[in-house]
Amino acid sequence: MNKSNAFKLLFALIALAFNAKNLSAQVISENGLGKTFYDPEKKQVKEIYHYILEYTFAGSALTDQDKKYEKSEAIKNGPYTCYHPNGKLKQSGYYNRNNKDSIWKYYNTKGQLIKTETYRNTQLVQ
Repeated sequence: MNKSNAFKLLFALIALAFNAKNLSAQVISENGLGKTFYDPEKKQVKEIYHYILEYTFAGSALTDQDKKYEKSEAIKNGPYTCYHPNGKLKQSGYYNRNNKDSIWKYYNTKGQLIKTETYRNTQLVQ
């Protein structure tokens, strides 16, 4: 292996190691509750949300029985909470099909309320 390739490999390994410590984990349960964690060990919760599954179908089937779906996507829909890395509440609100809806509250790293927003039909109104 020449020096150039060795340097590229070393750089790639360092970049991979740096990014590995910043990985997060996501859990999508069958009951419509999703969670994202700050850590791969799933010990420090980043966010908790409700969701619905939206399916993408392939081709043009004549009947519902012939339809085959290519993929499904979890769409945030319902109560939502997000936490700072220190475990304090960061924000809370409600999603309507991946769009903010209703009242959203934002908190600083000490857990103190710093801002409130109101959304209607995906638009910020206050």
